[in-house]
Amino acid sequence: MSVWGVGVRLLFPAYAALLLAAWLSRQFAFLRLPFLEGTAVFLFAVLWVMAGLVGMVISARAVTRAYAAGHLVTTGLYGRMRHPLYAAHILGIMPGLALAVASWPMMLVCLATYAYFRHLIPQEDRYLEQTFGDEYRAYKARTHALFPFRKG
Repeated sequence: MSVWGVGVRLLFPAYAALLLAAWLSRQFAFLRLPFLEGTAVFLFAVLWVMAGLVGMVISARAVTRAYAAGHLVTTGLYGRMRHPLYAAHILGIMPGLALAVASWPMMLVCLATYAYFRHLIPQEDRYLEQTFGDEYRAYKARTHALFPFRKG
């Protein structure tokens, strides 16, 4: 498995669907949420996307370094959750974009992406268990896959 795990299979179709949903929302007013339109909501959405982008950059740097060294990264954002790079997209960038455009179809894409993540991530977890053994199993037991809080 590459350094990006299941990311390409997860995020390429997710962002393609997000773009389609954005285009549809632009074409058909009934697909927008007018009560979410406005400067304050837009600025909040921009901040949400920016937070996701920061998380993405921090996570990508950490995982590429660890992958190159053959280590399991369990500190920083990876100390709070096992898959912060996916979290940056699924919980940050994508919903922030949906909010900025005030599009309910885009929000549905975010939910579908989370469901697809839940479907794909066991493959990456199996690879990491095979590669890092008990170290990964212990890490997995104490951290949530996507949300930044500890188990137990």
